[in-house]
Amino acid sequence: MTGPREKDVNLGLQRPSDTKGQMLSQSRPVTSRELEDLLKLHPKEAAQKLLHRRSSCLLVQKQEVQAESLMLLVQVLAHVAASSWKENIGELILLMCEQRFFDRMCSHTMRIRRIYPEKCHDFLKHLFILLEAYAEAMIVVAVDSLSNLIDICMAVLPVTEDADLLKKYEQLQKLILEEQQKWYNDGPGRKGAISLLDNAEPPEDFREVPSFPTCEELLKRRKPFFRRNVTKGAYKDNNHYLDVQFRLLREDFTRPLREGINDFKEGVRNRDIRVYKDVTISKPVIKQGEIMHIARVKLPKNISFKKSKRLMHENLLCLSNDGFKTLLLGTVADTDDLECKGFLGIKLISDHQMVDLKGSFVIIESKAYFMAYRYVLQGLKNLTDKVPFEPYIIHVNPNVDIPEYLRKDTLYDLRVVKDLGLMVKPAMVKKPTSSPLCNVPMRSDLDTWPTSEELGLDDSQRRALHNALTRCFAVIQGPPGTGKTFIGLKITQILLHNSHIWNHKVKSSPILIISFTNHALDQFLEGISEYTNKIVRVGSRTNSTTIARFQIKHIVRSLRITRVTREHGVKEIKQEIEHVEKKIKKLQVRAECLECPPGILRLNEFVTVIPKIFMLQLREAPLSLWLLDQRLLGEAKMNVKRQNKVFKPACNVPSDLQFEVTFESLEKQRKEFESNKNVLAQMGIHFLLRQMEALQIGLQIHEDPDKIVELEKTCDNVWRLGIVRRWQLYKHWVRKVRCQVLDESSSAVDSHRKLSEDLQKCKNELSLYAMKQASVVGMTTTAAARNAQVLKDLAPSIVIIEEAAEVLESHVVTSLTTQCKHVIQIGDHQQLRPSATVHELATKYELEISLFERMIRNGLPFATLEFQHRMRPSISTLLVPSIYPALKDSPSVRDFPHIRGLQKDVFFFSHTYPEEKKAGDDLTHENVREAQFLMGLCRHLMLQGYTPDEVTILAAYSGQFFLLRKMLFYRCCSRLFSDTSGLRNASAERPRVQRCEDLCLGQFSG
Repeated sequence: MTGPREKDVNLGLQRPSDTKGQMLSQSRPVTSRELEDLLKLHPKEAAQKLLHRRSSCLLVQKQEVQAESLMLLVQVLAHVAASSWKENIGELILLMCEQRFFDRMCSHTMRIRRIYPEKCHDFLKHLFILLEAYAEAMIVVAVDSLSNLIDICMAVLPVTEDADLLKKYEQLQKLILEEQQKWYNDGPGRKGAISLLDNAEPPEDFREVPSFPTCEELLKRRKPFFRRNVTKGAYKDNNHYLDVQFRLLREDFTRPLREGINDFKEGVRNRDIRVYKDVTISKPVIKQGEIMHIARVKLPKNISFKKSKRLMHENLLCLSNDGFKTLLLGTVADTDDLECKGFLGIKLISDHQMVDLKGSFVIIESKAYFMAYRYVLQGLKNLTDKVPFEPYIIHVNPNVDIPEYLRKDTLYDLRVVKDLGLMVKPAMVKKPTSSPLCNVPMRSDLDTWPTSEELGLDDSQRRALHNALTRCFAVIQGPPGTGKTFIGLKITQILLHNSHIWNHKVKSSPILIISFTNHALDQFLEGISEYTNKIVRVGSRTNSTTIARFQIKHIVRSLRITRVTREHGVKEIKQEIEHVEKKIKKLQVRAECLECPPGILRLNEFVTVIPKIFMLQLREAPLSLWLLDQRLLGEAKMNVKRQNKVFKPACNVPSDLQFEVTFESLEKQRKEFESNKNVLAQMGIHFLLRQMEALQIGLQIHEDPDKIVELEKTCDNVWRLGIVRRWQLYKHWVRKVRCQVLDESSSAVDSHRKLSEDLQKCKNELSLYAMKQASVVGMTTTAAARNAQVLKDLAPSIVIIEEAAEVLESHVVTSLTTQCKHVIQIGDHQQLRPSATVHELATKYELEISLFERMIRNGLPFATLEFQHRMRPSISTLLVPSIYPALKDSPSVRDFPHIRGLQKDVFFFSHTYPEEKKAGDDLTHENVREAQFLMGLCRHLMLQGYTPDEVTILAAYSGQFFLLRKMLFYRCCSRLFSDTSGLRNASAERPRVQRCEDLCLGQFSG
C-alpha cells in the first residue's frame, strides 16, 4: 500500500487506501505522479488503465486544475494516440475529450507561451497528436469542438518557430474546414463553437498587436484570436471591452485582404480585392511634403477612376515581385497623375532598405477602405486610462445619471424651441419673463415640464427632449419621418442658448457633432447654420456649398491676425523641411551615381573609408593611373569575359561628386584630338581609346566582398596587386562611401519625419485654436479618431452623435474623451445597422450591433419618437405594425393631396425585363428598359404640372443611378437624384421640411 502523495502533486486531495481486488476509488482525480507512471507503460496498457479507472475525467472536471497536470494528461493521451495500437482509442477519446476538456485547453493554450515558454513547443506537439487522433475517430464532432482550439494553437505556434508543426496544424485546420463545407452551413452548432472563446483569455495584450496587418499574417490562412461582441450583459472590465472591439475591427479589415492574397497565390478569383499587374516602382521622391515611391500602374480600361473607389488616399496596398512569397506594405499617397499618366505615389510602410525594388510588381488592394479602420484601431489602443462613460458602455448600468454640470437649482430657457429670434450669444444673461418656457428646472420630472402645446412638440418629442437634456448618456430612437434631425437641432439650440450653464468660462469648449458619413454630418450642420455661424467643419470631403465656408482650412486662414506667433512657427518648420528635402534629393542622386559610377572618383572622396597606409601609397600618383594600368589589361579582360554582365553607368552625376576620369571626359578629349591631323594627335586618340576600354572593363569587374575585406587587412602595398584585385578594392571603397551616403540619407529622412510631425503639431494647435472659437464643431468618426489628440485638448463637454445606429461601436468610443460630460445618441437601429466588411463577423460575432442598439437591448432608458410627419398613410401602413408597432401618423400627413395623373398614390410595378451586369468594380447592375419606363413616368408627371424638384428617383444600384443620370442629361431634364448606397439620409427629418410630392423607386426588390 502506497503512502499519501505530496499536495502539489496530488492536487490537494488525499489518496484513499487500496483494498486487494478492489478498483481504485473513482471519487478523486488522477494525480500527477500517476500520470508520470502511465507514460512509462506501453500505450495499450496505459489506455486500458485510463479506461478502467476513469479517474482522469475527474481531473478535467475540477474547477481548478494545475497547468502541469493538464500538460501531463495531454502527453499521456498523445502517448496512447501515437501508437500503432488503435483498439478502444475512440472510446478513450470520447471519455476524456468532452467539451469541458476543450474549454480548458483553449484557455491553457493561450496562457502557455506566457507562463511556460520553454514547454510550449512540446505541449503543442503532444496536443496535435491528440487532436489528429480525435479528428480521425469522430470527425463530425470534431467540426465544432476543434475549430477554435486549432485556431488558438496556430496563433501561439510562431513562438516555437517549428515550421513543420505549423504545417501539420494547417493541414488539420483545412480538413476541419472541408468537413464543415460538406455537411454544416450556418447551423446552430457554430454559435456554440464560437461561444467557447467568449470567456477565454487573449494570447497577448491587444496593444501589442500592430494596427497595420503584418506581412506574416497576410501570407498564410491563419485565423487570429478574437471574441464575440457582448451584446447582452456587461463586459468584465475596460480591457476586455477594448480587446474585443479592437480584434473584431482589425479582423474585419484584415480577413478580406488575407483571403484575397492567398486566393491570388492559388489562382482563385476573389472579388474582395483589386489586382494591378506589371507595376514598376521608381526611386523615392518628395512630393507634397511626403517621401514616396512613384509606381507606374495600368488601370483597367473599362474603369472610370473618378467614379470608382480605387486607390483612395491612405488605402493599404500589398506589393510583391516574387508571387507573394514575400510582400511589402504601403499606403496610397498621391493620385494626381494616376488617371492621365498612370503614376501612383506610394508611401512604403515595410522596411524596404534591403529589398530590391527593381523588376515587375503585383499590387493587391482591398476594397475595404483602410483609413476608416486605421485611426480607430489606434484610438482603441490609446485608451489606456479608462473608457468614457464606463458605467454604461462597459457595465450597462440602466440607472443613468444626470449631467454633472446640472445643479439642483439649474434653470434652462426653452423659449428658443418656438422662437429662433431669441437665440443669444453664449454666456449672455437672460432676463426673466412670465413665459412657462423661460425658467424650466432641469432636474425636475417630466410631469412638471412645460406641456407639448407650450413647447410646440408632440408628446414623444417632448419626452425625447427631456431625456436628452436630463441624462448624461441619452439615447433617442426615431423611426422614418418622426423628426430625428429636427429634435437633434432643437436640442442643440437649447444647449447653445444655455451654454453659460455647461460651458466653462475659462476653458470653454464647443458642442461636438459626430456622424459616420459626410452627407449626414453636412445635413445636420446646415440646420445648425440657420441659428449660428460659429461652426467649424473638420475634414475636406463636403459637397455642401453652405457648409464649405465653415471648413477648418478656411476658418484657420481667417484667423491670421490672432495667430501670428503660431504661424511664424509653422513658417520656420516649413523652411527647415525644404532645406532637408533638398539635402535628401542631393543625397539620393549621389547614392544613385555611386551605385554604378560612370568613371573613377578622385582620391579625396575616399578619405573616410581608405586605410591611412593605402592613402599614403595612392597619393604618389593619380588613382586612374593605379586602375587603368595598360600592362595589366589582359588579366582584366579575362575576368570580365567570365561574368557576362552588361555595364550601365549612372546618367545623373551630382556636381559635388568629383571624378578623375569619366567616359564623358575621355570622349571629349578624343574629339579634341580628332580636330588635329598630326601624329601626336593620332597617338593621343589611340591612348584615349585604350583608356576607355580599360575603364569599361574595370567598371564591369565584380566585387568579391569577403576576400577584399581580408585583403584590406593583410595587404601592405596596393601597387603590387593585380588589376582585378585593384578594381575590387576600389569598388569596395566606393560601396563604403555609398553606405555612408545612405546612412546620411536615412538620418535626413528621420529628420524630415520629425519635422513633419512638428509641423502637424503646429497645424493641430492652429486647428485647436480655431475650434475653441466656435460654438459647434462637426466631424466624421474617422476624422475624430484621426484627430484624437486635438479632441483630447479640445475636451468637448457635450457630444451629439447623429445617425448613431449606423456607426460601429468602436468608431463611437474613439470619438469620446474622458472629459466628456454629456453624450446624446440619435438614430434608429431598425433602419440601417453599421456596415461590416466580413459577413461572418457582422452576424455570428455581432459586429454589426451598434452601441446605440446594444444600450437599448440591455435596458438603458431611451426615448422613441412616435409620430411620423413625412409619409401619407398609404405608405406608412407598409411599416406598421410589422416593423414599428407604435408608429403613428401625424394629422398633417392625412391632408396630402393625391398624385395628379395616377390612379393610386402607391403602386408596385412588376416586369420581366432582365437586368445587365455593369462592367466595373462594384459588381453593380443596370436595367435599360426599367430606366426608360421611369423616364417616361417622370415626363408624364412633369406634364401634370409637377416641377423637377418635386420628384425623386431612388436607385438601388449605383449602375442604375449613373444610367438614369445619363439619360436625364441627354434629355436636359434637371432632377434631384439620390443613390441609396451613398445617400442613406437624403431626406431631412424635420416635420416642416419641404416634402417631395412623388417618389419613384427604381429596381426595388424584396
